[in-house]
Amino acid sequence: MKKVLITGAAGFLGSHLSDRFLAEGFHVVGMDNLITGNMDNISHLFKEEHFEFYQQLIALRKAHPAFRMPSTAMIQKYGKTKGTEPGRIRKR
Repeated sequence: MKKVLITGAAGFLGSHLSDRFLAEGFHVVGMDNLITGNMDNISHLFKEEHFEFYQQLIALRKAHPAFRMPSTAMIQKYGKTKGTEPGRIRKR
């Protein structure tokens, strides 16, 4: 049996992904810190044999460079980076 890890499992998308993977025969390991997720979204899954849930905060000391926002030093060195101002909402 294949296993899948779903982070944010108690959120809207994570709970639906958990439902889908269980229906397709996967063993689902769900993780959520419950800051924005809600246990009500996954309460029906606890009776499932192939579902595990862990309330856990997963945080890295340093994020991978691909996930970092430009630092102040980078902006000073290379000039203003479009769309990175704090609180800015880009309209389409």
